[in-house]
Amino acid sequence: MDEHLFNFYIAGIFEFAYLACDPGKAYALYFTDGGEIGLDLRKAGGRYSLRWIDIRTGKWKGEQTISGEKIVTIKAPGKGHWLAVIIGQ
Repeated sequence: MDEHLFNFYIAGIFEFAYLACDPGKAYALYFTDGGEIGLDLRKAGGRYSLRWIDIRTGKWKGEQTISGEKIVTIKAPGKGHWLAVIIGQ
């Protein structure tokens, strides 16, 4: 694992998500049963597009813009399996 990946983390209370990323460019968060986590983007500036995929149906849901340089709260749209796709703009 590339050592700079350790600058990014996810944190949640009684919540769980898997993270894959190309720091500063793209992030994918897989939520196993909905929930909410904090994604540490303090060392990643800029703006990002956040979209959701409902794993059960394969359909996209919503889009919003988030900003880096802080811990960003990422909340799944509902219970169940969700994938957050976060791409730098």
